[in-house]
Amino acid sequence: MKQVAMCIWRPEDFYVPEDVSAEITALSRWENFPQAMVISGGGYNKLTIGSVKRKFEEFIDASLNLNATLDKRKGGSLPLAFYREELPGGSANAHISLLVREDMANFEVRRILVDSGSSVDIMYAHLFETLQLDEYHLTPYVGSDLQGFNDATTKPWGYVDLIVTVGINETAKLIKVQFLVVESPSLYQCIIGRTAIADLLAVPSTAHLKMKYYTNKG
Repeated sequence: MKQVAMCIWRPEDFYVPEDVSAEITALSRWENFPQAMVISGGGYNKLTIGSVKRKFEEFIDASLNLNATLDKRKGGSLPLAFYREELPGGSANAHISLLVREDMANFEVRRILVDSGSSVDIMYAHLFETLQLDEYHLTPYVGSDLQGFNDATTKPWGYVDLIVTVGINETAKLIKVQFLVVESPSLYQCIIGRTAIADLLAVPSTAHLKMKYYTNKG
């Protein structure tokens, strides 16, 4: 029987201190936690700001028509499309992050954030330990510390490469993901960023709370 990696390792980390709770009534206790880290800084990246700008210009030049159009079917594949009828409750979601479940290291991992704004795939330390991984599974991290909103910094543990199964049964698809392991309180188990999304050839939609991708069967 497959084990399930639970998402909260220390519930007390997500409680709002009583002396400040009155000042942040707009957010629930679940949405507040100390020392939330953001990916600022990090390791060496071949894509400098200049090269990103050049790549963007190349994409613009390669686009024959930048006007919005209705696409027709091209080749033998169907488009990855979302329909109005798929909107949760009949209206576009703007309040909940897109979360998925995936299998990795013989565990079913829940509460995985799909974030196309993240250039790195992140695994939080509590999940790393839950998956019964250790330092021998890590490759060294070379780069600056990650910077948090409150000026707190954290040094990533390193990288871990895992085979990840997305979907179940006929929708299952395997990809190799290189996670950067970070020790920091988080509402999520890990973050699937642009790299994994591209490898999966997926299109996520927060409005629909769905992610679609191609498999061998469609």
